[in-house]
Amino acid sequence: MDLTPDVAALRRLIQSSRRAVVFTGAGISTESGIPDFRSPTGIWARMKPIDFRDYVASAAARRDAWGRKFANDPHGGTQAKRAGCAGRHSPHPVEA
Repeated sequence: MDLTPDVAALRRLIQSSRRAVVFTGAGISTESGIPDFRSPTGIWARMKPIDFRDYVASAAARRDAWGRKFANDPHGGTQAKRAGCAGRHSPHPVEA
């Protein structure tokens, strides 16, 4: 199915408008190859979310949660921690 004429018409419509509102959902990203969360092959199937009750009750769950945060957080401070202390330090007993 060739969408080129439709895309061109949409482009002209947006360019001639003063304002535009676009409503999208998860399908727009999954069609582009970005994985969703809830499908059988989604992110949560590969990395189960840590339930708050488990986080509070289990030191292992807290270590897992903070390990995920440390591994995935793109914040500059985390980048500095990765460079400066990765593998050399372990959580304080209060944090574990």
